[in-house]
Amino acid sequence: MANDLSAQLRAHLNSSPKKEDTPKDTYGELTHLISSVTGGDEPAREDRLDNIGVTSLDLIELAVRVEQKFGVRVDEATAQGFNTVGDVVAYIDTHAENP
Repeated sequence: MANDLSAQLRAHLNSSPKKEDTPKDTYGELTHLISSVTGGDEPAREDRLDNIGVTSLDLIELAVRVEQKFGVRVDEATAQGFNTVGDVVAYIDTHAENP
């Protein structure tokens, strides 16, 4: 079921990409993604994901968007292990194809 949901999210997110002005660093781009997924303000690096309104469904959507934006695969187990925004940034920076 998780694979079906991931496929549906990918199809939805690829349907109408928007051109957005985002910062070029990982942290800035990630905070922009998080705020677009949650509808909230851009978080600080030390903010806990559960404290800024990232639900389990948001986490799946965020994982799909991270894969699209950074070319970094985030499986469900890895995503569930993220505690803070900084954890996600560190994972992306460590696993990015073109750092």
